[in-house]
Amino acid sequence: MSEDHSLGTFITRNRTAIITTVAAATTVIGAGYYYYNNVAGKSFDESDADSSSSLKSSSSSPSSSTPSTAGSASSANKKKKKKQQYKQKKKLEKQAENAAISGTLDEQAVGVAGTESSKDKQSGTKSEIVDLSNLGVPLTSTGDIDMTQLTTEEEKDKITMKLKEQGNVYFKNKEYENAIKLYTTALNIKKDPVFLSNRSACYVSLGEYEKVVEDCSAALELKRDYSKCLLRRASAYEILGNYSESMFDISALSLLGDFNGESIETMLERVLNKQITKVLEEKVKDATTKTEELSSFSDLASFFSSLSSKHDLKHYNPEDEDDVLLAKTIDDLYSQSAKGLSNANENFPKCVSRFEKKLAESPKDEILKEKLAIALSYQGILYFFKNDPTSANAVFEKSLELFPTVNTYVFFALLKSEKGSSDEVFGSFAKAIELDPKDPAPYYHRAQLYFVTNDLKKAGADFEKAKEVDPNHVFSYIQIACLTYKEGSLTDAETLFSQALRKFPDNSDIYVSYAEVLADSKKYEKSIENLDKAIELEEKAGNENVSANALITKANILASNPTVENFVEASQLLEKANEKSPRNFKAKISLGQFKLQEGDLDEALKLFEESIDLAMSTEDKYIAIKLHEGVKTQLRLKQDPYMSKRIDELLAQYAMGP
Repeated sequence: MSEDHSLGTFITRNRTAIITTVAAATTVIGAGYYYYNNVAGKSFDESDADSSSSLKSSSSSPSSSTPSTAGSASSANKKKKKKQQYKQKKKLEKQAENAAISGTLDEQAVGVAGTESSKDKQSGTKSEIVDLSNLGVPLTSTGDIDMTQLTTEEEKDKITMKLKEQGNVYFKNKEYENAIKLYTTALNIKKDPVFLSNRSACYVSLGEYEKVVEDCSAALELKRDYSKCLLRRASAYEILGNYSESMFDISALSLLGDFNGESIETMLERVLNKQITKVLEEKVKDATTKTEELSSFSDLASFFSSLSSKHDLKHYNPEDEDDVLLAKTIDDLYSQSAKGLSNANENFPKCVSRFEKKLAESPKDEILKEKLAIALSYQGILYFFKNDPTSANAVFEKSLELFPTVNTYVFFALLKSEKGSSDEVFGSFAKAIELDPKDPAPYYHRAQLYFVTNDLKKAGADFEKAKEVDPNHVFSYIQIACLTYKEGSLTDAETLFSQALRKFPDNSDIYVSYAEVLADSKKYEKSIENLDKAIELEEKAGNENVSANALITKANILASNPTVENFVEASQLLEKANEKSPRNFKAKISLGQFKLQEGDLDEALKLFEESIDLAMSTEDKYIAIKLHEGVKTQLRLKQDPYMSKRIDELLAQYAMGP
């Protein structure tokens, strides 16, 4: 609940987190199929480079949308027309998705790049000798333009205009190679961004996207605010899979304001999602190189707090150094301390190795099988918290084969809940309960799954059962109160929290959960009081306590009531949370958002990058990557002198008011 406060507020305020400093002043972040559906200007410029762009006025193109039928048309015709419009819209969206680039939809000869059939492409691209004699330009004996006669700028402008106009004719007739020759000839006379833009449109139609980027880049060097080239280059980059560059161009385009903000947002979201997918795939590949670091001590400590008891070493031998190491390592895992968890992470592989060696020497020893199974079980859950589900699955299966335990079945069920079938998940919980009906762990964790899938009745029954079999299972009390609130009864939930606090007065988790419920009910003052009590209890636990939940939750609740004082305090709390629990995803990504708001982009970028590796779920990774990519783009914009100046101008306009 606490994470929703910060993240929801942030996303609402900053949308995709790109150009954050400008988003407050204007609808800067946008994109979309607008370019492919609505921009009607020509796909090449009919005007001189110095003329104003035709892009702003292009949305009135008659072909950008199909006209609606007259009111007197029959119902059948209207339905047919609507169906045709829908098909056309989906067709255009598909074309855009496949890499629409050049142009616009009002020029029949242009269409959307990448969507012409091979027959269409070939029909007009056959290269012929370009005859310049009909253009009225001075020629040499070989038929080339006589450059010696072009002595004035006026003469050069006149000749290049004729070359461009004839190139446009070739372009409309799909004679792209001939058009390219004329635009190139014009460029040899005069470096004009329009000629580069028009030639890039030819390359679009020929599918030569690297050359599109090259020509658009050259045009933008000559004319930094050339929106058409920015958009064309952005689309080319998208086709080439260079999504970061595409995002930069789209964001720069939004700063120029030549296109509808909402349409730019859609385009940006599409490219951003492609970049996120690309980064996620890279992270999956990188995951083949196993990490030895746990994603979060805080999460691990909370998880083991929910288990009622450790694996019992029924055949523990205090004279056996391997038994002593295993028992000590298990104690470390449940210690709630960073040092203990670190030691456990280091020593479980040693335990597994030692008992595997012993079992190899005595393969029928059932006691050794049990001890190895216990060591493997814990090693598996540590793999899980290292974002290594493949290794976790393998050791869980081996552990269950050697000696099934309640905890191993619970761990296995939680692993399978990520991607496995419901039969595997709930089957594992059932086997755990069959092994020990009086252990609360399988009831509690099964209830959690019911809760998140909104099966509140079954969730409530299992939480109550966990509480029944273990009256000291504090998390069951917390979840029953939260479930009661979710069902719509704040008064009853508060009563249940009060009862839990009377039974467990020194448990900070109760105070934190109660505070979240209160904050969600707009009872902020009482919520903060509970969080202050939780923070006091966590501080009393000493520096070894790794929980930072109270600090993070209070920071997020303060952020949901934005004032200067709250912002400053929230930022300080998150700094402290990160110091206390440096591998906590929620603390890291929340602090990154605050740094972004403060304008500390370099620190925000660093925190978001770290958050990507700490995130355990795909959803969390998606959010972290999205923020990271947004800040990267924003930093590039600020480092670009022209775009940075444009940002300052927009902020100045915003400061002046309407």
